[in-house]
Amino acid sequence: MRRFGEYYDITLQKQAERVIKWNGTYDSPSQIIQPSLVLVGTEDVITTPKRSLLLVEKIPLVWLVQIREAG
Repeated sequence: MRRFGEYYDITLQKQAERVIKWNGTYDSPSQIIQPSLVLVGTEDVITTPKRSLLLVEKIPLVWLVQIREAG
């Protein structure tokens, strides 16, 4: 039986691999016409607060929420 920490490590690794491989739609957030929420932890290592700010700058109607000490 795996411990919680092992699941966390596997999940984090898989998420990082997919983010790195994803070509995504990073250049087209300005096409989002609905009000949006970008939620990020201040300690997030995959989608960092800095990246979230770059995304927020491109979406017309957006709120940014940063959760302190979360990652």
